[in-house]
Amino acid sequence: MSVDFQNVIEKFPLTEVASHYIPINKNLANCPFHRESQAQNFHVYRGFDEIERYRCLECHEYGDVVEFVSLIEHCTKSEAVEKIKTSNLPLPSSWVLEDPPYDQSKAWSPMIPSPHEAPGYNWELTYNPVRSTLVDLGPYIFRSDPYHDHEGLLMFWVVRLTFNDGFQVALQVTWCVGPKNEQKWCLREMEPKFPLMGLDALVADPAKYVLLLGSEEDKSEHDRNTDGGAVAVTWFGDDADIAKTDWAPLVGRKIIYLCSDSESNRRAMQRIFKIVEIEKAGSG
Repeated sequence: MSVDFQNVIEKFPLTEVASHYIPINKNLANCPFHRESQAQNFHVYRGFDEIERYRCLECHEYGDVVEFVSLIEHCTKSEAVEKIKTSNLPLPSSWVLEDPPYDQSKAWSPMIPSPHEAPGYNWELTYNPVRSTLVDLGPYIFRSDPYHDHEGLLMFWVVRLTFNDGFQVALQVTWCVGPKNEQKWCLREMEPKFPLMGLDALVADPAKYVLLLGSEEDKSEHDRNTDGGAVAVTWFGDDADIAKTDWAPLVGRKIIYLCSDSESNRRAMQRIFKIVEIEKAGSG
């Protein structure tokens, strides 16, 4: 017999069910899936489809009411549905939560660039050091892009995820060394400043015009459909992350700033222009 997951997801509010396990105040809580270090990063919210979901802004755990119960009870989604439907849930505030794992991010250090012997990145086996577990990004990933240094050596991957409610996020995945010299592809950023995507081609062609684009998707599209008359580059993150990027390789180059239709991207390009011009004046 098939399980009607959607009916349960729509009928039983996540806020009500999750409150049997953790105290929620104004849709905020300490994440039950890792040990919080500072702020309450566990958010319960209602999406455009009127479905309540949760998202932790620190460990990136995400899901609906069925996925929440399945994860916290260590059971299958079908078993979670039965627990929810039959009210086989603990009394509020009586649940004794197992100690979630400590955030191990600081114990894992990115190796920049990644060594030649590192295996190819598999997004289904991405290690999340905040939760000390492997996670499968496959259901949510819509693109992944490599960033290389000036010699063409791989520094990190950028994975862009789109969730069921339309929320999007870009994350860095680096090859890291951790406790007992263990090495894995981890959801762990390298220390800023971050390199440009296209840095290797930029250095290889110092006389070419530079086309600065607002996303990895735009850069890849340019590389596929042009004859190489200009070197296309972009940066990691969004329009608010330009301060974390190393813009020095653009100083002294002839640059075309190609904005998208968004106002935030236009402002970002203006800020980048000022940064490059200031560094140019300082180097002169």
